[in-house]
Amino acid sequence: MKDRTLIIDCNSVYLDNDEKCPLDKKIYRGADFLKADITSEDLTSLLSFYRSYETCILLPPTLLNFNNNIAKFREFMDRCTKPTMIKINSFEGKYSELNEYFIFLDFLSINLGRSVDIVLDACSLGLEHNSDVSDVKNYLYSRNKTKLITNIEPADKNFLIIGGDTNHRTLGHFLEKANEAFHEKDYQTSAEMFRDVITICHDPDILDKFSLSCIYSRSYELLIDAYELLVNSCRFNFTFLSRVGFAYLKEGDLLLARQSLESSININSEQPVALFNLGKVYYSLGLLERSFECLNYSLILRNDVECRSLIDSLFTENQNLRMVPLKNSIVSPDVCLGRKGELFLQGGAHKIKDFSSGNKEAEISSINNFFENISNRKKICLENGTKYLHVVFPDNSSISRCSFPYVFNESQYENYVRRFPNFNTTDILYPLKPLSEISEKGGIENEVVLKGDSHLSDVGYRVILEALLTSLEGEASDSLTSQIFNDVNATYSQSSYVGDLGVKYKPHIKFERLTFCHVYDTTPLNNGILSNDGLVRIWENENSLIDKVVLVFSDSYFNFMSRYLSLVYKRVIFCRTRYFHKEVFDNINPDIVLTGNAERYLSHVNSDDRAALFNCYYEMKEINEDQYLGFYNKALELNYNTLLMPRG
Repeated sequence: MKDRTLIIDCNSVYLDNDEKCPLDKKIYRGADFLKADITSEDLTSLLSFYRSYETCILLPPTLLNFNNNIAKFREFMDRCTKPTMIKINSFEGKYSELNEYFIFLDFLSINLGRSVDIVLDACSLGLEHNSDVSDVKNYLYSRNKTKLITNIEPADKNFLIIGGDTNHRTLGHFLEKANEAFHEKDYQTSAEMFRDVITICHDPDILDKFSLSCIYSRSYELLIDAYELLVNSCRFNFTFLSRVGFAYLKEGDLLLARQSLESSININSEQPVALFNLGKVYYSLGLLERSFECLNYSLILRNDVECRSLIDSLFTENQNLRMVPLKNSIVSPDVCLGRKGELFLQGGAHKIKDFSSGNKEAEISSINNFFENISNRKKICLENGTKYLHVVFPDNSSISRCSFPYVFNESQYENYVRRFPNFNTTDILYPLKPLSEISEKGGIENEVVLKGDSHLSDVGYRVILEALLTSLEGEASDSLTSQIFNDVNATYSQSSYVGDLGVKYKPHIKFERLTFCHVYDTTPLNNGILSNDGLVRIWENENSLIDKVVLVFSDSYFNFMSRYLSLVYKRVIFCRTRYFHKEVFDNINPDIVLTGNAERYLSHVNSDDRAALFNCYYEMKEINEDQYLGFYNKALELNYNTLLMPRG
């Protein structure tokens, strides 16, 4: 017999390579294997143990014990997945007892619905190791009372094998020949031979080779027939189900293709080929929204030309598609998939889809507050000889609006300007044009937005820095950006990441990005606030290009941008807030003030008149005391008391 064979009889459990069974021997003493004291847990342990072996040989008890414990034995056999053989020994030449095991075989064939081979110890039948077995064959055939046995072949010197295989071949012989055909890429032959094996053996590796052989040889009917034969007695993995679904699709049975592919996706949703095929099925069934979801998710996992083409056709037919999350790919309704496989924020508190489509507009009070805030900030800065600039960071959907899977009429900032046309916007930077132009070039080196995140990429922040320096430093901006981004000082490295939109999926979706690295990068001090508003970061860089202090009031976009600013300016103080805090400005007395907001925050804008003292945030936020201590010492040294925790 093969190596790694586990043998179970009613007296003991032993292994053919002298390993010791780790299970409690009391279970297997005498006929206890089938008696009441073996529990379902014991049965599970036994099955788990023997599945690591290529073959399990079961030595049944006497017919009396068997008849008394049919339910227990059937439970064991029902849960067997490896090749299972029945070995009969210790007959001492008493041929009459074979009749009992023919009855036993009848039971198996009727109740289990599959053939089970019998292995006979030739010696125990009164034969020598090398004896002619023809007399035994003749005897067994003459006594055969079951249709299950169709062949009797020698297994080796000591054993005969009786079983239900066709063509008079043993299971091992079939496996050997099937594997040979598979490795020689004779997939038609391997498909047919594996088909005979899997009726007895449900090993996942064999099922995988069988299904793959059927796909490669286009033997779709053979795969479908085998699946329908085994579906009630075998547990299939997601790969097998995916191939069965593809076979149904090729045969034109869309409903059964959908059933198999959905079952596969519910086990593992990260299958680009299965998702693509399921998308095609949904498309043919007219379920366009589900088709769009599957195809886009497939495109994320594997950039495929055929998939992209089908998405374009689907989107052309219906531009108002909405996403229907897959059962096992749980995604927030606030996130959608774009036509090029990227993720977009579409809902949430800021209702990006509603604003961009024109179904919703910001209230006029928000527009008035926005422009009045800009005017008042500009006035305060002018009175103190301080440069001022406000940056509106375009949403990803505004930059890549051709990929956004919904109607896009105008961005929120464009809506503001259209409804308030007389305002002088020279102090507002909205770098949509340069970002869009670079994004249209394609390639990861031109991805200005992160495909799995609601923020910009390092490539995008570089574009904004160049535009920002042009506004602040005029003609010197080209020289400054050249010094920062020259090959000696700066490099980009590629890595994978899961962004704030990718985490909305289950499992999470990873993308590739370019990360900027600079020799003069510094680590900022921060005040330890563990949530958004109230966070402060102080960047100091002795190697900066300009000896100026920059004060920033903004959100997470400028938080990321501050790192770039610190390469240009000696000190950058970033304050996470939506307001301009006059007391902080007076205390720090900066050379430059920058304010900014993500475009989606234009959905609602408050007046700066509502701003409380900045250090009041400490009373509302959780703080990392260790981080705050280092920050406190630096702020105290700089006399930035308005950024410190209030006393008392």
